[in-house]
Amino acid sequence: MLQHPPLVSMVVVTYNQAKYLPQTLKSLIDQDYDNFEIIIADDASTDGTQEVILDFAKSHPEVIRPLLHSQNLGVTGNCNSALKLCRGEFIAFAGGDDLYEPNKISAQVQWFLENPDGVLCGHDVMLFKEDPAQPMHLYSRIYALRSGYGAEDFLQHGAILAAISIMVRAQAIPPYGFDKRLPIASDIKFSVDCLLSGGKYGYAPGILGFYRRLGTGLSFIREVQCTKDLLKMFDIVAQQRPDLQAAMQVSQVRANIYLGIQLAKAGQYKDSIAQLVKITFRSPLKSAHILYSGIVKKIQSKLA
Repeated sequence: MLQHPPLVSMVVVTYNQAKYLPQTLKSLIDQDYDNFEIIIADDASTDGTQEVILDFAKSHPEVIRPLLHSQNLGVTGNCNSALKLCRGEFIAFAGGDDLYEPNKISAQVQWFLENPDGVLCGHDVMLFKEDPAQPMHLYSRIYALRSGYGAEDFLQHGAILAAISIMVRAQAIPPYGFDKRLPIASDIKFSVDCLLSGGKYGYAPGILGFYRRLGTGLSFIREVQCTKDLLKMFDIVAQQRPDLQAAMQVSQVRANIYLGIQLAKAGQYKDSIAQLVKITFRSPLKSAHILYSGIVKKIQSKLA
């Protein structure tokens, strides 16, 4: 154990997660690391989540700092409210139903100590529903993109690091934190912003976190909003850094197509066609316009 370990702030953002939060907080409190604080920002829960937080804060006043909102701020606003309370040199993140392995924090701090130019550190994450002993899927980048410099890889390939795996050097966070122009999917831009100055990202070895996935996916409205947030992120970054436009081209096309397909699945065929036609001849992918045109024809047949 380090003689003077740096302070780590663990940010937990919650909303109506009273059922799972005790297990989450226990996994954070039981870290094998000696110097940490836990900032819990609750977004005006109505299911008893705030009472759970207060009980844990009473039992562990030396490490838990509650932030209980009376009005709903949304995901991005709640994250930013928590960031303002963080005092750590490094900051890690969790939802109110995620789980940490006991050595997560120590392993990631060790990575930062070995990489003084490091800005972001992630790790492999296991997805599960109710029981982490019955995993669903491994979120991993074993074969590629486990380390690099700058934001280009995140813009070109998407979420290289799972959101709950990220530990960030506090000095790299922009003054505004999570971009409030993106109400739901601001986490990818947060990683991009931290890396825009060219810092290093990398991995701590092992499966160090568990992400609880209760449903089969996001609701249609939320999924569409996430995709629109992603497309808006590309526009914002392009304005900030025109030199990164080329790195984003393929990802922009993928996101536009995905949005068009989402609309079609929801039966919004006219909106879907308009979305797909808009990007049909803008794709940098070879012969992609033929594929997209085929998708449009299939959707048009639904209207015939």
